[in-house]
Amino acid sequence: MRKCSIRRAACLSWLIASIAAVSSSSASSLPTPGQQVFDARPMSTSELARISAAIALVRCRSVTVGEEDGNIFTFITFDVEQQVKGPAAPEITLRLIGGRVGNVIVPGLADIGFRAGRQYVLFMGKPNAAGYPTTSAQGVFGVRTGGDGGLFVDPSPDGLAIWSAASGQPFANAPARVRLDDFLLSLKQLR
Repeated sequence: MRKCSIRRAACLSWLIASIAAVSSSSASSLPTPGQQVFDARPMSTSELARISAAIALVRCRSVTVGEEDGNIFTFITFDVEQQVKGPAAPEITLRLIGGRVGNVIVPGLADIGFRAGRQYVLFMGKPNAAGYPTTSAQGVFGVRTGGDGGLFVDPSPDGLAIWSAASGQPFANAPARVRLDDFLLSLKQLR
């Protein structure tokens, strides 16, 4: 019997007990299909920036899944392209619960869908007990190319005064889509 099987049995018992507890409470508190479920209370981008130990523009180098200590984790390694806040490091590896090993699938933050070669802006907390930086789904902004060839962040930040990297001044009205360089400058203005 694999080490993971013992944990799986404990997780299944916990899941059944949780479902029973939720079933006895109000069913209206359950998420509906397609509803976004947050891993923490929703926070504005400026709140996330203030509580983050580090913020960096990164490029995903690799995504691998493996077992460690009887759990399934996804390991995502990034090359740091620009450090916005916190200590500089040439690379960052996140260890997120979840992933697929063989026929065993464990849902978790790994479902964010990191892809090798893509850029992200990561908001990270203090390292966990194993030494890996922590993050949440709210603390991941993808970088996308717009129709004009410019780079934009996705999702669009909220609760953050957006500064123009071209003029060095804040926008009077925040743009609907925020350019990457404007986003990074806006985060630096929070210091």
